[in-house]
Amino acid sequence: MKKAAILAGARPQFIKAAALYRALQPVCQPVLIHTGQHTGRQLSDDFFAELQLPRPDWTLTPQGHTPEERLGGMIGQLMPVLQKEKPDCVLVIGDTDSTLAGALCAARGGFFLVHVEAGLRCGVPAMREEQNRVVADHLAQQLFCPTREAKEQAQREGLGEKAVVTGDLTVCCVEQMVKTLQETGNDQMVLNRYGVFPKKYLLFTMHRAESEENHALSLFQAVEELCQVPVPVLFPVHPRMQPYCKELESRFDCRGIRFLPPVPYHTLLSLLLHAQCCVTDSGTLQKESWLVQTPCITLRSETEWPQTMAGGWNQLCPPPFHGLAQMVLAARPKERERTAFLGGGDVGARMVSALQEALIV
Repeated sequence: MKKAAILAGARPQFIKAAALYRALQPVCQPVLIHTGQHTGRQLSDDFFAELQLPRPDWTLTPQGHTPEERLGGMIGQLMPVLQKEKPDCVLVIGDTDSTLAGALCAARGGFFLVHVEAGLRCGVPAMREEQNRVVADHLAQQLFCPTREAKEQAQREGLGEKAVVTGDLTVCCVEQMVKTLQETGNDQMVLNRYGVFPKKYLLFTMHRAESEENHALSLFQAVEELCQVPVPVLFPVHPRMQPYCKELESRFDCRGIRFLPPVPYHTLLSLLLHAQCCVTDSGTLQKESWLVQTPCITLRSETEWPQTMAGGWNQLCPPPFHGLAQMVLAARPKERERTAFLGGGDVGARMVSALQEALIV
């Protein structure tokens, strides 16, 4: 039986890895490798239980303090794992440093590399995630593109022959989770737990700055604006941002901001489903907001998901975020009808079919 190594290290990757793992199981032996990028119960362990994802076959140990040291630690630990497992293909997902580490190790080791969520570009070469996307795409032997536009981008870069439009695994994950939440009433239980009402609060997340200085500056600018919003703002705090919370509370009137620990996936999706608006710098939450029909304000000057902006569902608010409070209060999609761009049906099955053609899995 053929062997497929799936690499995952961050929340969006765990979610997609679960769907990919289940799709691969009938036709090959999946080997799940946790790169150690996110660890701990709330950012890692909870997701495996929620998504019914088996415990990883391998879990790498985080090393170093800087992003570069951690990337080097991942590469140093991952290469021996791949050499021991000898997979017939290595699947990397998205645009994190885990994606880059997996792509480099697979390429150096001579393994067949597949990039899931390929062909996306935001047009900012200095952004770390953009660098990771480009490198993974150009090293891979096969590109699984979530949209037609992503494949067209791959073609413009001379990668069209190895690009396949598969749709996005997020669609399957979100649709199934939302259905389960609504059938069980767990989404309403989440709102009751936090004491909020549907469409009477904001969901805010922020984690994607490039340096410690930018973490603080961007967070302070965004929170200063959100303190002006007359509804509760639920803020699950990424560990990267945790050191700044006390200073935020001392500098601003944060009585309307509820600082929460990282929350499980079903909780985050419940809060997103019923929020008046989502304010985020996350690429994944932009997409999930679009899927559950919640207006989104993206705290960036660009997006790798421009399709979400059609009809006013997603709007960009670049630093220093002037007017963010007004944008949030006025966020009303202009068009209720939307053109699906992420594909539908069984995305995992399309990916497996493409792999079978490439590898005779």
